[in-house]
Amino acid sequence: MSLQKNIGAEISLENIGEELLSETPGRVLIAVSSKHSQTVTELARSKKVLMRKIGKTGGTSLKFNALAISLDELSDAYKSTFRRLFG
Repeated sequence: MSLQKNIGAEISLENIGEELLSETPGRVLIAVSSKHSQTVTELARSKKVLMRKIGKTGGTSLKFNALAISLDELSDAYKSTFRRLFG
């Protein structure tokens, strides 16, 4: 998901807090075009890197399981929070 490019995402996680906010340094989130996903999967497997798909990009909102927020609302919060708090 990218506010800069206005691309939403739909993410499915069993434990959002643990999986997104864990302090495990070995986790990396990547976005891969569907036409390259098989190649990336095979490369990860050949290097013995565990990998799993957690969602897909697209749309006008960020969705985590059953929760959704529009990119417009996220953008407003991102751009206005410091100004609102600190003038």
